[in-house]
Amino acid sequence: MGQSGVAWFDLGAPLDLPNQAKLSWDKAKTTVRESFARAYPALGDFFQEQVIDKSWVDWEPRPGKRPGGFCTSSMLSKESRIFMTYNDSLGDVLTLAHESGHAFHGYLMRDIRPYARGYPMTLAETASTFGEQVLMNGLLDDPAVSDAQKAMMLDVEVGHGAIYLLDIPVRYEFEKAFYEERKSGELSVSRLKRTDGGNPAASTR
Repeated sequence: MGQSGVAWFDLGAPLDLPNQAKLSWDKAKTTVRESFARAYPALGDFFQEQVIDKSWVDWEPRPGKRPGGFCTSSMLSKESRIFMTYNDSLGDVLTLAHESGHAFHGYLMRDIRPYARGYPMTLAETASTFGEQVLMNGLLDDPAVSDAQKAMMLDVEVGHGAIYLLDIPVRYEFEKAFYEERKSGELSVSRLKRTDGGNPAASTR
């Protein structure tokens, strides 16, 4: 391309797909439960009996509620709570499966001693990505899912590849370089804004 670097607008090329039908919350729950149960019955049972029946998910959109997804577990209650804003899209169904993967991880650790519950981010995201991938496989095998929806899901997977292979390693290199240089003293704003020298810590990206 004759470019020295990749710009933000080079990271994605939206597919020219027809508008997708909205997916109700009830449809989302059924889709996730059925995909989980087909691949791993214990996960399907957990999703229905714990996440759904016990209302662990704060899913309803409301004014001022931020987008995104988050899951946290309590050692006292031995339960998890999921925060997300459901807006009737396939991406939101994937978020539900992703965060439920975190919740299942917490559920499996509910009876182990506190000091054994510590784990790195890589393991945490393995659990959630597992849940998301189980759903993805279930949807791709479902004849009721349209070709356009399947194409959109595969496009999401390609985007994940860019994140795992490019975005996350670059963030790691930046933070590593930043903290290594920080050992020598405080970093000024002007130093952080510098883009020369090839040092990741010298870039604001």
